[in-house]
Amino acid sequence: MNYILFYHGEIPKYIEYTLNSILSSDKNAKIYFCTNQKFHGKNITNVDFNEFTFLKEKKFEIDTLLHNTALENNPLWSTSIMRIYVLKIISEELNINKFIHFDTDIILYKSFQNIQKNYNFNNTKLNITLLDYENLVFGYSYFPGLHIINNIYESFENIFNNYDFYSKKYTKKGGFLNEMKMMNITKEKFPENFSLLPSTPYKDTTILFDPAGYGQYLDGAHVNRGNYYFKRRYISLTSEVGRELMSKRINLQFKNNYPVVIHNSKKFELCNLHIHSKRLHKFLPKNYQSFI
Repeated sequence: MNYILFYHGEIPKYIEYTLNSILSSDKNAKIYFCTNQKFHGKNITNVDFNEFTFLKEKKFEIDTLLHNTALENNPLWSTSIMRIYVLKIISEELNINKFIHFDTDIILYKSFQNIQKNYNFNNTKLNITLLDYENLVFGYSYFPGLHIINNIYESFENIFNNYDFYSKKYTKKGGFLNEMKMMNITKEKFPENFSLLPSTPYKDTTILFDPAGYGQYLDGAHVNRGNYYFKRRYISLTSEVGRELMSKRINLQFKNNYPVVIHNSKKFELCNLHIHSKRLHKFLPKNYQSFI
């Protein structure tokens, strides 16, 4: 399966764990890693962000939009919004019709083929994880066709062209629209383009996907209380995963290098973990190998 990943800026060490976990868990993986840096890795195709004038111009546009806002000094926000444009350009330029995409702080435990044995992806919609009722997040996603990324791209362009309207409608006091909210706006406008991946064990599935809540519970999340710090057993009650963990209707275990959700004595395997702490080395799969 094809995997398209994106990172802008100096590449941190933890991304190697993400890439290695893909190559370790999915022997048929073909990884296309788009960056503005030179990156050399076995079985990795480095796509140079700087070769695409459209992408550089779009990033300048987004950075300008962020100027003089609370998000200006955190490159995460502009980079995350850029992903839709990167996915569109890369998939078109390299003629990649079907692909998987997720954030660069993900550990993967199952191949696409293995997941398909236990879960039926929707082959006409974007399969993606839901963080909470207001945010979609790329904990894991599968694009089954170029039409999907084109539809989302057009929605993002519409949001930017009518930015004040959407900002006032979907944020408090007309605040900044981050990528997760823009994705949710797109889902509200075009629900026929989206299929939500199961994160809790209440649907007819034996495997689950982590939007962020499971990884946050295991190793923490950014919490603003004077300073930013990581707090283990972090739970967000705005998310379904967080509410289920807090209620103790489900239990999360990480044993033998594998994450498992337990409900009514039944085990549900997680396909991925979204590790906000960036300490990905603590959660490597059992079959992990260093390819990079």
